[in-house]
Order: sequence, then structure tokens, then C-alpha cells
Amino acid sequence: EDRRSIMNFVRTLRPFIFVLAWLGGTVVISFVIVRSFRRLVAPVSDIMQAATQVEQGDYSVRVRERGNRDTRALARAFNAMTTRLQFNAEQRKRLLADVTHELRTPLNAVIGYSEIMLEGMSGELNDEQTDNLKRIHINALHLLTLINDVLDLSKIEAGRLVVVPTPFLINDLMDEIMYQTNVLIGAKPI
Repeated sequence: EDRRSIMNFVRTLRPFIFVLAWLGGTVVISFVIVRSFRRLVAPVSDIMQAATQVEQGDYSVRVRERGNRDTRALARAFNAMTTRLQFNAEQRKRLLADVTHELRTPLNAVIGYSEIMLEGMSGELNDEQTDNLKRIHINALHLLTLINDVLDLSKIEAGRLVVVPTPFLINDLMDEIMYQTNVLIGAKPI
């Protein structure tokens, strides 16, 4: 009779044992699936984080080549792209520095000579010559300002320049614009 009661007890436990085995198998399978999913997703996540850094201007970021063959190929292509972007950014900075230097040097000479002539150090000028020389001087200063603005834009882009707003008189600005464009306006039928 003890044996019979044990067998009945085991029979009643059979569904519970089946459920426990099924739950255990489900947990193991879930663990394997999650681990495989992480192996697949982690490299892509690395690339996405690196892409965010590139978007913010950090072209030095590289990703580790891991995961399946396609993910490793994607990482290699991403690294090649960031290497090229970094090279191009450095080339652009060098070109900008060279061009602005080459423009500023002769422009400063034009400004200097026009100031000498306006001060009368190279002889007397009639009114028309003085007016034309003032226009040359003002426009040369304007070009120098534009060149400096281009340099400032590259500094702003690199995060190395703080922009400080300064007050100005709008009438003075309008007078300068009118003086600079007066010849052009006079030549056009407006």
C-alpha cells in the first residue's frame, strides 16, 4: 500500500514536473535568444553611438569590428568613412588658413597704401581722387572684415570662439552701405 500511495503521489506530481521542465526549458531558450540578440545588436549599437559623435563633429571616433560578417563589414566601412571625413576636415582647415593668409597680406597692403595716400603723404589729391580712394579704402576694409568673418565662422564651428553681441548705430551702417554702393546705384536706372 505504501508503494501504491507513492505511485499516486508521483502521478499527481507529473503535471507539476512537466510544467517545471517546460518553464526551465523556456528560461534556457530565452537566455540563449537574449544572448544571441545582444551579440547581434551590440555592434550595431556601437555604430549608432559613434554616428552620433560624428554628427557632433568628432571625426576621430572609430568602432570595434565585431559581430557577424555583415556587421564587421559595416564597421569597416564606417571607420573608413570617419577616416576620410577627418582627413577632409583637416584639409579644409589648412586650405582656409592658407587662402585667408594669402588674401589678407595684399589686402593689408592696399589698406595701408590707401591710408598713406588719404593722409596726403604721397602728394595732394583732388576731390574726385580722394572720394575714389576713400571708396577703395572702405571696400578693402569690408573685404578684410569678410575674410575675418570666414575665419570666425570656422572658429565657431570648432567651438573655439565666443560670440559677443555689440551695439551699433543703424544710421552709421546705412550711411556706409550707401557710400559704398553709391556708384553702382548711380549707374543703374532705378
